[in-house]
Amino acid sequence: GALGGCKTAAEAPTEARLLNKIGLVLCETEAKQAEGLEYLQRAVAACRLLGDRRALLRTLSNLACAHLKFGGRGVALELLDETVEIAQRVGETAVEAACLRKIALAQATDGDLTAGLRAISEAIELYVAAEDRRGEASARFCAGVMEYEQGAVVAGVKELEK
Repeated sequence: GALGGCKTAAEAPTEARLLNKIGLVLCETEAKQAEGLEYLQRAVAACRLLGDRRALLRTLSNLACAHLKFGGRGVALELLDETVEIAQRVGETAVEAACLRKIALAQATDGDLTAGLRAISEAIELYVAAEDRRGEASARFCAGVMEYEQGAVVAGVKELEK
């Protein structure tokens, strides 16, 4: 049954979803961080075996966010890069844009505002192409703050006003 190892192939998608959800819940408690990351890693492995790219996108992104939350920026950036590549292959523009925004924020948090601005600019282009006004607004806000932090006060304010 679920979480004890699938007995049939039909149970595999359910097990992957449950592992993902349990991992997310456990990651909400810092004391359960290691256990939560383990569940999320198992969910990613299950999705890889299933060949379900859309489920893999979700679980990779969740695992990356958990690593970001607990200070594992290097691992998180690798996972987000992989997620972006898969999203491009399967045409999931919204996922690609959201992951680029997460990459940009992680890079900026690490002090690499130039790389962060490159990634957020790509995200803005994708949000505009997808006509996702909420995503675009969020990304423009991030870009404005990054430009402001980089010392480009006028450019930052203009980005925030768009």
